Amino acid sequence: MMHLDEKIIIEMLNRMIGSIHAHGETNHDNLAYDNLMAFDEVLGSMIKEIIDEAEKFNSPYFSEKRNGEYALTMLRNLHEYLEYILSSFNELKEDTSNNVEKSRGFYVSVYYSFENSSPLYKFNTRKEANDFIKRQYKDMLKAIHNDDFADEREACIEDGFAQIIFDNDTDDMIEWNICKVSKP
Repeated sequence: MMHLDEKIIIEMLNRMIGSIHAHGETNHDNLAYDNLMAFDEVLGSMIKEIIDEAEKFNSPYFSEKRNGEYALTMLRNLHEYLEYILSSFNELKEDTSNNVEKSRGFYVSVYYSFENSSPLYKFNTRKEANDFIKRQYKDMLKAIHNDDFADEREACIEDGFAQIIFDNDTDDMIEWNICKVSKP
């Protein structure tokens, strides 16, 4: 079976469905609306496929379990992303009377159990935030392995999260999380 590049698939899909963007001209916008409904059908079908695969997350077969876990992670990320986008729309809707511009972004909180502060880093995309977590996690493990007086007892990383627990008397730890900053 031939594997197509994701960019090619997206381009083909966009060409097959057509533009979904309205711009105020009735004939064009009616076509864009029809295309948007087609897009909804395609997206619903794709999500159904992911759900079907996610149901295999607990399979006794390694390859099915791997696919199921990945599909489940995709659904969790999609849920989190949609929740964030919808809450951003709600915040923008609430603040339109004040003309307040909301800044969107992804934040990474770094918790050090042995420090009194937890720095927060802002990124434009979830991928940038995840890449930051991966780099920090990798660099910290490298530093631990090069250090004679520190060892990790547990270390794990997954999408949007990483944690290192040190093997010492106080079980010190460092934890990275992608988070959403709520307004007060």
